Order: sequence, then C-alpha cells, then structure tokens
Amino acid sequence: MNKLELFCGDTIKLKSRKRRETVCSVFSDDSCQDDHIRVNHVIQNNLRVKANDIIFIQGCPHVKYGTRIHVLPIANTLKGITRNAVQQYLHQYFLDAYRPVRISDIFIVPIKTNITVEFKVIDTEPSPYCIVAPETIIDCQGDPVEREIGESSINEVDFDDIGGMEDIKEILKEFIQCSNVYDEIYIRFGMAPSRGVLLYGPPGCDNLRDNNVSYDYKLSERLINQIINEIDGINYKIKVFIIGATNRPDRLDQIIFRPGRLDQTIYIPLPDEKARYAIPKIVLRKCSLAKDVDIKLLATVLCGESSASIIEICRRAVKAAIHQLTENEQKMEQSKQNNDSNVTNLIIKREHFEQAMAYYPRCCEALDTDIRKYEIFAQMLQSYKYGLPFGNFKFSENMNNNGNASQGSITYTDDDDLYT
Repeated sequence: MNKLELFCGDTIKLKSRKRRETVCSVFSDDSCQDDHIRVNHVIQNNLRVKANDIIFIQGCPHVKYGTRIHVLPIANTLKGITRNAVQQYLHQYFLDAYRPVRISDIFIVPIKTNITVEFKVIDTEPSPYCIVAPETIIDCQGDPVEREIGESSINEVDFDDIGGMEDIKEILKEFIQCSNVYDEIYIRFGMAPSRGVLLYGPPGCDNLRDNNVSYDYKLSERLINQIINEIDGINYKIKVFIIGATNRPDRLDQIIFRPGRLDQTIYIPLPDEKARYAIPKIVLRKCSLAKDVDIKLLATVLCGESSASIIEICRRAVKAAIHQLTENEQKMEQSKQNNDSNVTNLIIKREHFEQAMAYYPRCCEALDTDIRKYEIFAQMLQSYKYGLPFGNFKFSENMNNNGNASQGSITYTDDDDLYT
C-alpha cells in the first residue's frame, strides 16, 4: 500500500489476466504477505480468478459518487423472496456503506440466516463504475436476469473450499484437465481419455460398523449395473467427468474398475495437521474469531479426527456463540438497554470451542484395522487391473526400409472403431 500510495478505505481497480475488471475498497492486513492481496469470493468471482492467480492493482482515486445505479437479481437465487423484501434488503446493503460498483459485477446481499440473493450491476451513472453514496438512486426495476454462460455462482464450492489435501487436489486437477482440456488431442488420435475416478477412504464419521450394517447385494448389483450402463453410454466426445466416492470400496464389483469406467482410484486419508488447520479457517471465514482462539492448537488436539468431525465442532462452537448472543439480547430487552451495544456482535471465543468439544464423542477416529482394509483393497485392485507385468518387453529391432517389422503386419479394419 505504501508503494502505491494507498490509504485504508481508498478505491482501487483490480484487473485479471482474463481481462476482467472490478473496483473495491482497500484495507491493510498485517497478516498478508508482501506482494500478495487478499480478496473475498465476490471479487474472485468477478475477476474469474482463484487462489495464487495474478491480479493487477491500480489506484483509482477519482471515482465519483454515482447519481444512479441499475441492478437486477439473478433469477435462480431469489428462492421465492418478494420484490418488496429484495428492495428493502438491497437499500440496507448500501446504506452509508459507500460501496464501489462496476458494470457487470455480481454481489451478494444477505436476506436471512443462510439466505442470500445475488445481484448484477446492469448500469451505472457515471459509467462504467461509481461509488454508491446516500444520495445515489438505486434502481432495481425489471425482470430478474439469468446467469450468463461462464458466470459461476458465488456460493459454488471449488478447490479453494477444501482444506489441505493439496496433492490430491493437484491429481484431480490433472485428471480433469487431461480429460476436458486435451480431449481434442485424444479425439484426433481416435482415443478416449480417462473420464472416471473413484475416491475412497475413511468415512466422515465412523459410526457405522460391519455388525450394524445390513447389506443388500441384489440392490447393490442392480445399482452398479445401472451406473455401468450410464458410463458406457457416454459418448467419448462429450466433456463429462465422473467422480465416485465410497468408504467401502471392497464391496464394489470389480467390473466397475475396468478401463474406461472408474479406472482411476484415489485414496482420501484422514486430514493431516495442515488440513486440520485449514478446515476451521475455511469453515469460519465469515465469522469473527476472538484473539484467544488458537487454531493451531485445535489442529493438534483434533489429530485423527475426520473432516466431518472438525466441521461439526466448528458448527457447535458457532451454535454456542449464537446461544450466548440471544441470551444477552434477551437480558438487554428486559433491562430496556440500547440494542446497538457491542454485546450484539457475534464473536466465536475460546469458551465456545471448549463447550463444543466437551461433550463431542471422539468416535470418528479411524481404527488401524480400517486403514489396513484400504491397504489390502489397493493391493487387490493393483493385481486385478494389471496382474503380472509383461516384463522386459521390446519391439523387434529388425526393421525394413519402410520402418515396419520384417515379420508380421497389422491391418486396420472398420471393426477397430468398436474399440475407440
């Protein structure tokens, strides 16, 4: 900020490599590394960027207050909310906030708990961006707009929402990139890329044991056959990638692992310390944490717990904070105090995590026998898919002048199309 001569609250223009632009307010953050910028999901969506992408920053000190802006809600985010409610919450969103907006930007307006509506900026006066001041006219008249091709929902889950597991995420990205980005190269050579992967590993919460599970083999057989028929019926020219997940891979019929189906398998282990540290940070990114909450200590204590268990503990901590907040509000109403007191701020404190973990059963820790089952399955699958190797195989070195082997020949027939 010092190099760009920026101060807290200044307006800046951000630009991505995809030639997407937006404007926003800038604030300092001592925890942010040098030559890095931290932006929320709304800005990431408008710029079409992900974590570790490159963003170009430019000071924009002469942004004018807007006389009028025209915004419309995204149709599939209304969820039955009335127009009057939309206008009410939209004006509350901009009230005394001095938010900068740009044409084609999408932003989120909270309506109720866990309910949000996405709006798109259609026009601004002046154009193409301005600051929404108290005197700015906010026009939301018109039919809701559909999401354009290439626009993703701000609330969609992506790889950045997964804590840790960096090596597994890279493997999945390579699979998807190879199948969808380089598919034209495969088609040029008449081959179909791998389009199926199976994720297996310990369950989110290990509360089902073999002696408690009733298994319907006939139902499973019908289901597997249906899945196989759907996979085999996909045209290899269509960009479809299939991801399956199970915590009992040993109960699946081995024909589903045949090449061309779910022929890639990835073991998803319990989260390591880095993942246990990242999961609460992602889950609680919209919450205010007290300074006495040590996430690193929490990651150490939760060794052996699954991702679902860590998320549940965070959920219980938030629930405890909300319970304390409602009690304080009731006390304030009884004493007829001002509701604008700081006690109404929802802050997750150490005591809330202590309450959440006090009675939470440590039943999600995978047993060594379970881990051993996955190791046996991996060995079994290796022998099934590949069997004994061919050994030291080499093509014949006796080649004729045309580059063909001196013995034997290969003839292409129309029947070969059956195997592409």
